[in-house]
Amino acid sequence: MRNFLLVLEYDGTRYAGWQRQKDRITVQGVLESSLSSILGHPVTTVASGRTDAGVHALGQVVSFTTEKPVDCKMLHRALQALLPDDMRVLRVQEAPLDFHPRKSAKSKRYVYAVFCGTCPVFLRGYVYSLRQEVDWTLVQEGARLFVGRHDFASFSSPSPCSSVRTVYALDVKLRFPLVLLSIVAEGFLHHMARMIFGELLLLGMGRVSLADLEHMLTYPSHHAYRRLNLPPWGLYLVEVQYERCNPYQGLELEDVGFVVPVWVEKNGQKLLPRGFCPC
Repeated sequence: MRNFLLVLEYDGTRYAGWQRQKDRITVQGVLESSLSSILGHPVTTVASGRTDAGVHALGQVVSFTTEKPVDCKMLHRALQALLPDDMRVLRVQEAPLDFHPRKSAKSKRYVYAVFCGTCPVFLRGYVYSLRQEVDWTLVQEGARLFVGRHDFASFSSPSPCSSVRTVYALDVKLRFPLVLLSIVAEGFLHHMARMIFGELLLLGMGRVSLADLEHMLTYPSHHAYRRLNLPPWGLYLVEVQYERCNPYQGLELEDVGFVVPVWVEKNGQKLLPRGFCPC
């Protein structure tokens, strides 16, 4: 048995999220269908996280197993030929059998894109349009409250799992008219990133205070507060970090004129996937 690791980029606009669903188009469903056609047997994939409907991914990490004697280069090319135009495989490599995209992850980074002002029609579906005045200095101050280990029940949808998570960084990058909100954490609860970003925008608009956010962190509750869950189309899964491997080897994030930086080949040279690359 062999375990393959993919780095996948996709536009989430037309998909009902990552997870396979009956009678709905999902990223997992389309990817598994292509892999099954290539390998000649049913394939089940595992992702680093299940992105919601409309959420985009710049560097989703996916794995699957097969006994087929296929090499990475051939698999990469076959996937590029079969996948739709709104999905792209950036890397294919072989990983140890105990590698798991979600369980092995050390941290994940999401970015949320805000357009200040009336959004151009060409960017709809990729940014959140915000026409109100925002105190971005206050937003940056509020962002610091979330860094550290907290119970994020107040900033997530109800779940039977523990709502305690560690946030390593939360940054606000001003590139007017774009503002990029970036968060790195050990893991994310359902809607956690979008609710944190939503409350920070409310803070900047004067609708909540720093004391309100501190209260929500001190007294966590799924039901006691009205939270702003920002729409999914401004959210991007950027990267997933691992202790023992780098899925993005040979790639770098570069500003190519899109809303957010994207993964490209280093030095502008294409690096072909290797037949065997221990993760």
